[in-house]
Amino acid sequence: MENIFYLDNNATTRMCDEAIEAMATVQRDWFGNASSVHSIGADARACLEEARKGIASLIGCKPSELYFTSGGTEANNWALLGIGDNMLRGHWDIFISAVEHKSILRFADYLCWGSATAKVKVDGEGVVDLDNLRSLLAKSRAPAFVSVMMANNETGIIQPVSDVVKTVKSGSAKSIVHTDAVQAFGKIPVNVQELGVDLMTISAHKLGGPKGIGALYVRDRVAIRPLLLGGHQERDYRAGTENVAAAVGFHVAARKRLDALEEYVTHTFALSASLQAALLQGLDNVWVNGNGVKRIPNTINIGFEGVESDALVLMLSERGVIVSNGSACESGSLEGSHVLKAMGRTEAESRNAIRFSVSDDLETEDIKAVAAHVIEAVTQLRAMPDVPF
Repeated sequence: MENIFYLDNNATTRMCDEAIEAMATVQRDWFGNASSVHSIGADARACLEEARKGIASLIGCKPSELYFTSGGTEANNWALLGIGDNMLRGHWDIFISAVEHKSILRFADYLCWGSATAKVKVDGEGVVDLDNLRSLLAKSRAPAFVSVMMANNETGIIQPVSDVVKTVKSGSAKSIVHTDAVQAFGKIPVNVQELGVDLMTISAHKLGGPKGIGALYVRDRVAIRPLLLGGHQERDYRAGTENVAAAVGFHVAARKRLDALEEYVTHTFALSASLQAALLQGLDNVWVNGNGVKRIPNTINIGFEGVESDALVLMLSERGVIVSNGSACESGSLEGSHVLKAMGRTEAESRNAIRFSVSDDLETEDIKAVAAHVIEAVTQLRAMPDVPF
């Protein structure tokens, strides 16, 4: 296939060359176990701690508050499990937004047998309803654990996390607020001090870094239990040999993205706005999910009436246009998007939507070609007769 247009960057990004080169250097020259006391191990430890220090500086925390994990899912699970003893004893209630990633939703359901779990509603634009949160908190046992993602992986909608923190803390200063910032970090400014959160999840492969590495920020004095038991890695909170090369790749990719964040935002916003305008102009009976609120600059989620998203994804793939119809973690599911249904979309409408997540590698001419392919594919699918079963 001559041209491939990759617009599934919220699922994963191509690793930047700088991260690849840095990781290769670590694997070749600083290959020791970072927990070993000899000089080779000390070299690896120095690489790991430099990466920790660098990433911590990018999100406004101390290096001692940042713990490396295998990715966003593990960090999200740990955020819930970390105070799980309190929840399982029935001392805490859990409140999560209805549009969270499944690594929060499913793990909260897993824990709910020993505690109360409530989903905070969102409005028709996908923004968390602060009045509903206040109402739920007023009826709960204090303190509470609250998790609201910073930017949604399907729609790109940005949540008012700092307002969530103020709402939660006004009820009980001991309550814990976590945010999943996996889709936000590297696309908009992210600073834990400005947000006021107690816990925050980030991941490398959404911003040009390697898969298999993420991190959980844990504010000082927040009591959290270890995730994995065994050795003394990650200050006794996560046993297992440290993935030094991936941590270094994470740091290099994050630094590259953050150093050019303004240019990234400007370029990807222009691309996504151009694609949105072209599709709305070229097709009837389409809608943008979350059109009236702030979104991360690279993401649009568009519904096409009468078109099954799975069929459209496959047809576009044959044309060299790579998109998705939601979270990659939900690939193969026969259900419509839980995010769109929480926003008030019908089951059918939740199965008509496509997520376009652009990268700064694309140019204006690429977007014109993508729009033409989408318009042709939607028109072709709409013209196909219904197949009786």
